[in-house]
Amino acid sequence: MRSIVPAVAALIATAVGLSAEMATAQEIGAVRQRTFNGAVGLPPGGEERDLLFNNDVFAEERVSTDGSATTSLQFLDNTRLKVGSNSTLVLDRFVYDPDTETGELAITFGKGIFRFVTGEINKNGIRLNTPTASMTVRGTDVIIEVKPDDTTLISVIEGTVDVVPCGGEPRAPGTGQSVIVPASCTSTEQVEGRITRNDPGVSDGSASFGSTTGNGSREREPRERKTGSPNGPNNSPSP
Repeated sequence: MRSIVPAVAALIATAVGLSAEMATAQEIGAVRQRTFNGAVGLPPGGEERDLLFNNDVFAEERVSTDGSATTSLQFLDNTRLKVGSNSTLVLDRFVYDPDTETGELAITFGKGIFRFVTGEINKNGIRLNTPTASMTVRGTDVIIEVKPDDTTLISVIEGTVDVVPCGGEPRAPGTGQSVIVPASCTSTEQVEGRITRNDPGVSDGSASFGSTTGNGSREREPRERKTGSPNGPNNSPSP
C-alpha cells in the first residue's frame, strides 16, 4: 500500500505540471474551418486534441492532417493558413503588436500541402521553412507543397516570395510563378504557372478564407470568440 502512494503522488504532480504548462502556452490564433474532418493538434505540454472550429491554437503547436483531413487557421493579425490532407507543420513562433502591426511569425512545414495568406503583421517578420528551403514573403498568397522526399514546391498566387534554398541560387517568384527546390539541394528551378497538386484543403472553394471583392482584395472573416473551455461543448459550430 505504501508503495502505491508515491506512485499516485507522482502521477498527480505530472498532471498538475502539464496543466500549468498548458495554462501558460501562448495563444496565437484559432481554428476557422467549421466542419471537423480529422485534423489534430499537439500543443506544448498538452495532449493531442481534435482541432474543432474556434479552438485556440498555440505557439509551438504541432498540427497534423492524416488521410483526407484538412483544417484552416487564422492568426491574431488575420494571417490565414490552410492545411491540406496528409500534412504536418509546427507553429514555431508568433509575436504581434496590433498598435504598430509589427512582430514575428515562423512556421515549419514538415510534409504535405499548405496555403499561406498574409495578414496585418509586417511582412519582413515572417519566416516560412521547409526541410529544403526558407522563405520570406511580400504581400503574399502562396501554396507550399513538401513532397515525401523533402522536395519543396512553391507556387505564388499573388505577391512575391523570396526563396533561399538548401542549395542552388536564391529565387524570388512573383504572381503566377513557381519554384522547385529538390531534395538533393543541388539546384533550383523557377517556372511559369502553378506546379503544386490540387487539394480540396487549399482550394479557393472554402469560405474560411473570405470571399474576393471586386477590387481583388479579400474580405476578412471576423474571429468569433468562444464562451467555453478550449475543448468544451461551446466550441461546436452553430447548426
